[in-house]
Amino acid sequence: MIAEALELSPNSSSAHFFLGIVQKQKTLIQESVAAFQKSIELNPSNAHAYAQLGHSLIFFGRAEEAEAYVLKAIKLSPRDPMASSWYQFAGQAAVYLGNYESAIGWLSKAIEIYPKSGRAHVYLAVAHLMRGDEKKAVQAARAALKLLPSFSVERFGRVGPTASADPRFVAQQAQVRTALAKTFALAQKQA
Repeated sequence: MIAEALELSPNSSSAHFFLGIVQKQKTLIQESVAAFQKSIELNPSNAHAYAQLGHSLIFFGRAEEAEAYVLKAIKLSPRDPMASSWYQFAGQAAVYLGNYESAIGWLSKAIEIYPKSGRAHVYLAVAHLMRGDEKKAVQAARAALKLLPSFSVERFGRVGPTASADPRFVAQQAQVRTALAKTFALAQKQA
């Protein structure tokens, strides 16, 4: 249907945006980046495209660029219903870059906006553990498990866009998975 929409309206920012979403879910990260960039080119006010571009760049091994795109999205649409996800994207990028203090700020804001954001709690657990606060890491892990009862460290990173093969991302993902395994083991041990 997206192909039809693009055929009928090749200059539709929305069609390119949704193409990017589908490509990202199919782990076609480079293609999703191009689709989001085209969406922004066609509509420089498309906040959702900026946020998704930033998120895609994480999986493309370019997490250091994600924050600027998320900030642009937030500036364009500060009260957007998706803002919690955008803050989570910035927090995720900060975790992957080892900027744990920044990650905690972003992820706390995501949770403040939408407390049921399981993924934000997952990344918050990692950020706290890597910053050396085991108690807060366990609290975040427990919150994540309540919200995502079927979550498992083993499955983390093997589904959706996180299956990227970019070497920088793979190394970052391995570090995050190791921290997750430790955090969730501690949470279960202390339960």
